[in-house]
Amino acid sequence: MNKHNIFFALWCLGIACSITLINGCKSEPGETGPKDYHLTTADSIVSQFNAERPDWDRTVKMEGKMNMTVKEGRVSINFEADNANEYMNYFFQTDNNDHGLKTDSFGRVEVIYLERMLIVNSLSKKKTLVFSIDLNKEPAFLKDLNDPKMYYGYGIGLRKISKTSAPEKAPYCACDQSSTPPGNCKAGGVLSLNCATSNEDGSCRVTCSGQTYACCDRGFE
Repeated sequence: MNKHNIFFALWCLGIACSITLINGCKSEPGETGPKDYHLTTADSIVSQFNAERPDWDRTVKMEGKMNMTVKEGRVSINFEADNANEYMNYFFQTDNNDHGLKTDSFGRVEVIYLERMLIVNSLSKKKTLVFSIDLNKEPAFLKDLNDPKMYYGYGIGLRKISKTSAPEKAPYCACDQSSTPPGNCKAGGVLSLNCATSNEDGSCRVTCSGQTYACCDRGFE
């Protein structure tokens, strides 16, 4: 190989190395920067749920701080949405006490409440929890979620408490097993799959499986 060919080969090698270095520098910030754990399908999920629903019954995706308390048969998700004037307590009732959930603080999350399903997605790490009371009617959008942890039970609800009120003054609601004698349910009752109630201090709504019935304003706690 003559000197001309050697110099030409070295010049080409230098150009190739420079291009590789530039591309590496361009991609470095994306590789080392903070990751975005938001659900890419959140807007689509909300849109599907809200289709043909009246304005008062529509859902929205919310972000805020969350901690979870796990007791036998009940998971309480205490959520404080950004710029909200009320505290939110989502609750999940289940017969399965081997679900592996533990009392924990999740930090910032995004939450989508879908009446028979609750999606909680961590914004600090790759972790999505889906609570559901449907075993055989999973919506199509679930396949688009990235490896969610699924939990099944017989009741899902939401209790809202005004930040200016005492928590005990806001109404309660829950799902009762069909074998439980009906109590003084001001809303819901035997054969009812959902109920809702409210007062000036807050509100509560719950949806139950066919094996349980909804009961509101009985004082469960």
